[in-house]
Amino acid sequence: MMKNLILFLLFVLSGLSWSQQVNYEPSFQVGKKYIYNYESMLLSGLPERGLGRAGISLRGKVEISSTKLKFPFMKMNSVAVADYNGKWPTDIFVDSPSLTQVLKSQLAQPIKFQYNGGHVGDIYAPESVSENALNIYKGILNMLELTIEKAQNTYNLPEISISGRCNTTYVIKEDKKDSLVYITKSKDLNDCTESVRMNAGFAYAVKCRECKPPNRNSRSTSTSTYKIKTSKGKPLIIYAEVQEIHQFTPFNELTGGEAVTQVWQKLELLYIENASSENQETRFQNRGNLFYRFDSELFQMPVHLFKIQNIEAQIADVMEYLVIHMDHLIPGEMPSKFLQLVQLFRMADINTIESVWEKYADRTFYRSLFLDIIPAVASIEAIRFLRLKINQQELSEWETFQAVLVSLHFCTATQEAINEAKLILKNTQSHPWYTLRITGFLAYGSLVYKHCAVSVNCSESSLQPLHHLLAEAAQKGDEEDMILALKSIGNAGHPASLKQIKKFLPGYSSGASDLPIRILIAAALSLRNIGKRNPKEVQRIAIYAFLKPNVPPQVRIVLSLVIFETIPGVPVLATMANAMHKERSLQVASFVYSQMKALGRSSDPEHRSLALACRLALRILRPTPYKTNFNFKLSRSYYWDNFSELLMAGFALKYYSLNKAGSTIPPEIIIALKANFLGNTADILEFEMHTQEMLATILKKNLSRSDSYMVEDIKNFIKMLPDWKAIPSDKSPISLYLKLFGQEIFWYEFDKREIWMAIQAFGQPEGRLQIIKKILDTLQNGYNNRWVKPLLFSEIRTIMPTSFGLPIERSFYYISVTSLDGNVQSQISPVPSANFRLVDLFNMNIETYLKANLSTEKHIIAVMGVNTHLLQAVIEVYARIQADIPLDMISLLNFKAQSFKFVFPPFIQDTEIAYISSETNAVTRNIEAPSPAKMTPVIGFHLRDSYQDPFNSTSASKVQRIKGETPSLNISEGDSSRDVISVFQTVCYDVSILGLKLCFMYMSISAAHIKPVPLYHIIGKHVIIVNAWPELAMEKVQVAIQIGPEAPAKMVRLVHFEAENSSEEERGTFKGLEEMDEPTFLGDTLPPTVTVIVQAIRTDNKEQGFQVTGYVHSNSSKVNMQLVGVPLTNEKWKICVDATVLPLKTKGRLRWGTNCKDYNIEAQAAVGQITKKPAMQVKINWGRLPFFLETVFKKTLKYVSDIAWASGFSETQGGKSSHQAVFQAVATSSQTIHTVIKIPEVNLYYSTFLVPFALPIESSPVFNTSTLTVWNFLSEIAFRIKKEDEAQCEVSENAWKTFDGVEFKCSHPHNHKLVVAKDCHVAPKFVILTQKELINATREVFLFLGKRRIAIYPSASSNLYVILDGTPLLTNEAIYEEKEDYINIYQQNGSITILASEFGLEELVYDGKILKITISSWMRGKTCGICGKANWETQDELEMPNQKQAHDCTAFFHAWLLVKENCDKG
Repeated sequence: MMKNLILFLLFVLSGLSWSQQVNYEPSFQVGKKYIYNYESMLLSGLPERGLGRAGISLRGKVEISSTKLKFPFMKMNSVAVADYNGKWPTDIFVDSPSLTQVLKSQLAQPIKFQYNGGHVGDIYAPESVSENALNIYKGILNMLELTIEKAQNTYNLPEISISGRCNTTYVIKEDKKDSLVYITKSKDLNDCTESVRMNAGFAYAVKCRECKPPNRNSRSTSTSTYKIKTSKGKPLIIYAEVQEIHQFTPFNELTGGEAVTQVWQKLELLYIENASSENQETRFQNRGNLFYRFDSELFQMPVHLFKIQNIEAQIADVMEYLVIHMDHLIPGEMPSKFLQLVQLFRMADINTIESVWEKYADRTFYRSLFLDIIPAVASIEAIRFLRLKINQQELSEWETFQAVLVSLHFCTATQEAINEAKLILKNTQSHPWYTLRITGFLAYGSLVYKHCAVSVNCSESSLQPLHHLLAEAAQKGDEEDMILALKSIGNAGHPASLKQIKKFLPGYSSGASDLPIRILIAAALSLRNIGKRNPKEVQRIAIYAFLKPNVPPQVRIVLSLVIFETIPGVPVLATMANAMHKERSLQVASFVYSQMKALGRSSDPEHRSLALACRLALRILRPTPYKTNFNFKLSRSYYWDNFSELLMAGFALKYYSLNKAGSTIPPEIIIALKANFLGNTADILEFEMHTQEMLATILKKNLSRSDSYMVEDIKNFIKMLPDWKAIPSDKSPISLYLKLFGQEIFWYEFDKREIWMAIQAFGQPEGRLQIIKKILDTLQNGYNNRWVKPLLFSEIRTIMPTSFGLPIERSFYYISVTSLDGNVQSQISPVPSANFRLVDLFNMNIETYLKANLSTEKHIIAVMGVNTHLLQAVIEVYARIQADIPLDMISLLNFKAQSFKFVFPPFIQDTEIAYISSETNAVTRNIEAPSPAKMTPVIGFHLRDSYQDPFNSTSASKVQRIKGETPSLNISEGDSSRDVISVFQTVCYDVSILGLKLCFMYMSISAAHIKPVPLYHIIGKHVIIVNAWPELAMEKVQVAIQIGPEAPAKMVRLVHFEAENSSEEERGTFKGLEEMDEPTFLGDTLPPTVTVIVQAIRTDNKEQGFQVTGYVHSNSSKVNMQLVGVPLTNEKWKICVDATVLPLKTKGRLRWGTNCKDYNIEAQAAVGQITKKPAMQVKINWGRLPFFLETVFKKTLKYVSDIAWASGFSETQGGKSSHQAVFQAVATSSQTIHTVIKIPEVNLYYSTFLVPFALPIESSPVFNTSTLTVWNFLSEIAFRIKKEDEAQCEVSENAWKTFDGVEFKCSHPHNHKLVVAKDCHVAPKFVILTQKELINATREVFLFLGKRRIAIYPSASSNLYVILDGTPLLTNEAIYEEKEDYINIYQQNGSITILASEFGLEELVYDGKILKITISSWMRGKTCGICGKANWETQDELEMPNQKQAHDCTAFFHAWLLVKENCDKG
């Protein structure tokens, strides 16, 4: 009790002590004027001294006066602005009189602000004060913001600042003797409840929730120190200093290196005087609180700065300059001017844009350039302009397509843009070109996604057009529009759409179960983007539908994919794992199991918790009995990722194989690429293709007959089945979609008519002739065109305020300009006639002149620093890739003589073929003097040229290798202030055969000598230049090709081929696969088949060039091919290539050097059998190799071994060869192979390596090498895969085995027709029935094939007889062929066999006791009856016509009996 009393007294006394202290909440007295000296400085660069930096400083006198309590005025006088561009800290700030004058005039007007208890409230200023000037004032007011907590010396609280409301820590120290208090406050600018910043270009990226806590790419902090003096009880700030640091690294913040922007401010009281009583109340307007207010920052790009005077004239000047000087632009000028145009258009209003359009719309090149720029402008005025042009039908279909696709994806997402996009959508919705309609809705959905990602005021009304389309399509039963609406809603990714989506998800809507599966899948996939924003809700919805057993397996697979993408926790995954124990669908179980297994190995930081949860869920799945049966005929998920902790970046490749009926080739695949960068993840690319019906069509013999069968009689029989539910026919043979950054930009379904037209065009002779005729007509008429395509591919920006009052920006730009300038003229004789035939082509002479140039420029710009419309002070990394490829050629084609000649003129002048550079500079620009910009390399260097010509060296080794030199570093340890001496290396190769000398010049200098971290390796200057210098004596290069009997006459030099014995290493078990005869020179007995002469025609008549002769000997079982290359001079070097191809073995060799003996590589591949099991071997041997090739071999084999180790291979002992690589595989089952990899230094094996397709080894016979030829080998493989996918059912009297191999024992009922197997579509192609009248009688078989009826009856002689449409067959002959319907029937050894593959029935065999039915591969998953569905699922074999499972075989049989009453009526 006493202890508590003492503590209470101490608490009261301490409170009384603090209350007796002076109040240190600063204020300004009414009637007084406080004159402060203000200095501020901002610098951007690397943190080390001696490196280039860019910055700005501001100095002046700040006057604070108060004529009204708590409403002081502020004004700044004696303004002085200086910029910094140089090495820090040796160089100095340079005064900028012009910029000083601009800011001085803006800061001359006073502002007024609320100030109470150390807090800055609302700020008032005249309307004429610009936002830039007001923000600078806010930077000063930011120093006056103080929160004094009584009775506490250390405390933490959220405090308002120019950057937002951020977490702030205070430390207060009192000096009672001098009536002073010292305050230190620190702000974590990354920890703000209200953060003031602007992001652009990140809408499609998702923050990695598990990447941010351990590593940040950006950190910002501010530390302020104050000295407060109390005089006569009035506290006053007499000194304040602020240091603010913004740190950024694209890599790991601990080991990646960082760039910084530092801000320093000082406010020091000079004196106090009496204030005047001037009243300015009427001139002020409320301009908000202390938060920084953005103005025109997004309009101003950080890569240039210029004054806007007459914006329309400036746009016209730049466009005309680009068009007129297109052929003479210096490198880098086109991308720079393109960005300048983008910024000019961003500042233009709709009237200006319209005026420019009217001026250039009728001029082709200007029009094209204009329409390329407008989507990149991304402003509301640009979108409005495009909407007007589309409404007025002033754009072509292609121009409209490009405008809608690019502009809606690139535009700034605001409510105004949404409103304009709605109007565009109305126009495209009624457009006859359906692809434009698809593009419009998908792009609109993407715009809504971006809008809701950046705006807290995202309205659900934005979704109204998409919801309306979905409701209208559902009412009309329009499947295509339902899918389009769901895909567009999926792009929008708004949680408000969940109610509409659930109407199309099974389990949530009673009508959903009747919808086609493709609509259910589209509804499930539409949840994916919503899951990025609301993962818990999407998990709840998806898991509920996933656990419904009556949902189709394909839909449940997609739902599981959606669940995994939401990164679920242990409870959800455990629920899924437990459900798999009772899972009836192997397709679903296989996909879920493989997905968990793949993600459990993920190294992606986003998946850290998911990987742990998956590994735990796999433990639950381990007892699953059918887990070991999962194979590649089932749906599976594959996931590979790689993440670098050093770079804090990585990628992931996803491949989903979605099977439906256990086919070897999956009918649906999804391939996706994801990237991790800057603490975000982005789905870069995703491609899906569904080919179920197309594969079926290809596997049929006659596409044109696939839907021509008369099926009315079959449909009448099907009506006899009770509760019959047919499988609807799939409408689209092929469908595909393409996603970029998680947004579907293209989707299309090809109908059978389109596919048939394409096959007719390319696969039929008439179609090919039309294509050839069009090409010849184009050549005859000539072609002259220039195509230029500029594209602002990426613009990513983050803008944030600083205490200086100016914003800093981190930006990334990627600009691409591709151009093709070509002129083609041809002379054709004889001129192709209107009734052109293919034989006419082989009598033509075609002479063609081609003069073209392909050019591409890629500019990548990364910027950090101050960017405003008045000044820029940034660190800029500017990378440029440029390539120019001349395409000049003359071709003379004589098809009749089989002579073809190509002439290439030499380079007329020195040509820079490629230029790659990257340099980092400190850059400052001033609006009053914008050009030229001040630039200082961040890493200073002196250039010293070093020219090397290896052909002037007497050492042969120097010819084969380029020896790099490490740049000399003229610096002392720990000192980065000295410049680096860089060696600019030049290596040239004399490519005389092409008439030129090819030179590589390269130089690289970076900041890595200061700190060997990733960012510092980038900072600096790196250059690679590829130049081509012509030889003066070169006239042209000529390539002459002669084929056929005249080939020997064109030979310049006689050649000889020298054979060598191959290596005998590593035979062993595979010896039988390797035995092949060594080739002899075919030229000893055969003339060459082809002769090629490549010759340099020179003015000095010097022989230069080489000759290649080819020899071919071919028969049905073996093909030998040989090529021999020799110089036209008497040099002894040769190139010898020979290849031998057998049906099961292939061998090839490449040898070159003196008489083909210096270097050699040999490869061979063989397939066959080892201990009666299919086997394959690939072997590569090499001898001496050039240094470059040897290095490539070593690195490639090292990469192979790394992949093998990561895939689970183990090391085995055995002999190792330093010049041999061997891959051996023996099939141990249809899904696994025993694999051995032998490479130098390591031997690896994997006993049960899974293959990505089912090996056709169980149902196919052994290869018959006596009949197998080289030319039918591939078709044999295709035939085997097709046979593997066929399914067989066996039915006897007391048992049956289904198509999926499940055996049942049960007596069949008699006296009723029983459906054994049938095509389960609405319009079936075949039906097989059986019936027996008496228990001991032989069972009758009935087969319906369209309009044909076939019956097999027992006869008195115990034989079987066949009746076709009432006519007995096989009475006098053993074989019957029906050519019209492709039906074959024959009798052999007492069995009747029927072949009708055109109907999906490969074979029906009946011997009176056992009925065997084999269906075509394309019928998998489409059958029903007692033989099952042939869908590779073993859990639904007792499915009845009503799609429910029977409890026993008796009920199952009775469900598939045809009702007798209906039979009598039929």
